[in-house]
Amino acid sequence: MSKRTLLLVLALIVSVAIAATGTLAYLTATDSDVNVMTLGNVKIEQLEKQRTDAFKSSDEGGHSGRLETDDLEDFVDKKPLYPAYPAGGDSSYDTDTANPIYWGDNVTAADAADSLWDDEKLVGVVDKMVFVQNTGSSPAYYRTILAFECPEGVEYSEDATKELVMNISDDTLFQWKDHGYTTLEDGQRYLVLSATWQQALQPGEICSPSLLQVVMTHNADSSDVAALGDTYEIIAVTQAVQVDNLPDANTALDAGFPDVKANMAQWLNDALDADAADHWDGSVDISWYNDTDTEFTITTAEQLAGLGKLVDEGNTFEGKTVKLGKDLCLGNNCDTCAKAGEEPLSFNPIGFGYDTVFSGTFDGQNHTIRNLYQNGWALGLSYGTQGGGLFASVVDATIENLTIENPEIVMECVDMGVLVGYSYGDCTYRNITVKGGVIANYNRYTGGVVGEINGTQTFENVDVIGTKVSALWGTPDCSCGGIIGGKWGDASVTMKDCDVSAELDVFNDACANYQYYLYRLSGMLIGNSEEKTNGTATASYLTATNCTVTYGNWVNYTYCEFEANGKGSYAAEGEWKCSRVQEGYATEGVDPDHTHDTDEDHEAQHTFDQLFGGDKGVAGGKTHDGVTVNYNN
Repeated sequence: MSKRTLLLVLALIVSVAIAATGTLAYLTATDSDVNVMTLGNVKIEQLEKQRTDAFKSSDEGGHSGRLETDDLEDFVDKKPLYPAYPAGGDSSYDTDTANPIYWGDNVTAADAADSLWDDEKLVGVVDKMVFVQNTGSSPAYYRTILAFECPEGVEYSEDATKELVMNISDDTLFQWKDHGYTTLEDGQRYLVLSATWQQALQPGEICSPSLLQVVMTHNADSSDVAALGDTYEIIAVTQAVQVDNLPDANTALDAGFPDVKANMAQWLNDALDADAADHWDGSVDISWYNDTDTEFTITTAEQLAGLGKLVDEGNTFEGKTVKLGKDLCLGNNCDTCAKAGEEPLSFNPIGFGYDTVFSGTFDGQNHTIRNLYQNGWALGLSYGTQGGGLFASVVDATIENLTIENPEIVMECVDMGVLVGYSYGDCTYRNITVKGGVIANYNRYTGGVVGEINGTQTFENVDVIGTKVSALWGTPDCSCGGIIGGKWGDASVTMKDCDVSAELDVFNDACANYQYYLYRLSGMLIGNSEEKTNGTATASYLTATNCTVTYGNWVNYTYCEFEANGKGSYAAEGEWKCSRVQEGYATEGVDPDHTHDTDEDHEAQHTFDQLFGGDKGVAGGKTHDGVTVNYNN
């Protein structure tokens, strides 16, 4: 099937005459985090992008040119799509308006270029570029299923004689299929296409975008706009499978996700349901629980808060399973979570300290909890053993199939992780993703997944992506780890297929009268390893298999580190003296005997580069069997 045959209906808005009625439709984004389906040891991310205004207004904008990463930004949701028209006033859509754009070196493409509608010739085109990136450590076959809202009476055409047109990739490595129409649970009819990438996508690669742009033509009238409603939906679902022992992409994907025609409605309905996250209003619901059942499914944020209430009352859920049946939004950056000017809602951790614990199974069923917000002061947590994170404390528990996105957790002197504060006994974390956001602490263990561990701890297919794990107040005593904040006592840890690209904000700022020790108690896998060999932090209790740590651009800290001859930050001019860095740490660029004025430039760069951290005088451990270290800076 040719690209022109597939030029599809897309966009939505309204001519000037229609706009006068006050009815508009808006292009909606796809939640890429929940619209990904994988089988085997593969990890992918669906990316929706558009060109920046700076690129489109530059000399290259609207013309042939090369698109680099900096020329693209995240797709902006709720964007109106107006009927497009040729800039010269001609009523026809000349194919000359499509000019080649060359993708940058970071994008894998078979052909030299795709064709984009030229902004200077065709007014009203909207970018919606759907990329797929392999974020794991194994090659993957993938396909993207695209569903375009197409109600009865609205049509698409290859020559713009109908209401809607879309621009899809020219790349010959895409195999396109038209799966016809399906009606989903929202009552709307969709036209469904699939694009299968015909070769293995290698780790780190980003493929050519399958979808490029959308256009509503001048043929649309008020009845078409009314049929489309207030928003226009394009659903994108990407499926990926492993490459090993499978002959080609089509065979692999058809085996892993068979019969697209029969199953696509369910896949797309699941994606629609996932996009409609339930928001928390601060209330608590325990009506879903009874003493006889051993399995429960919760679908609201109020019910999740109810789980916390039940655990606080002494119900450990030992031998029981709680399943999450819907995406949830907890407290921060949700339209319905807090009134303008008010503090976002702080979600109370599930459990409390060492004794009030969760000991069951929590199965997220591949759902996402967004915007978990916890402010230790707002929650009234004092220094001590409370624990912070979604779960304060777990013992002999399993938590699996869950994504936590954009958390914001800030406390003092409370052991905490984004998922769990204290993790004791025999615990398993499986298919867990923590993405974005920040967790910041003072003087205690802080982890991207778990704060403090003891016992047998298993982490399988656990990813921490772009989350900032931070030490507050410049303290030298905060243990920060990309996965685990620190170990306490005896522990046996297994990590398999885990990827960490967190940001550890652990530079101990030079203030007051401390002698600072760079990055001690901080590591991309484990903060305080509680083990050292010949002055270097190690972790012989950790068995790692196929794990990856990636350091980002943040890895190099540039600063002036000094002590003020015992006078803290109030030293007189001329009395500043560079601090001696603790033995075992980077010293490049530092002259410890250099005395200089307060306004004198004296910068030194230290590189954070360690998987495990240790105490005073202990250098960070940089390598471990089964762990691959990458640098992206």
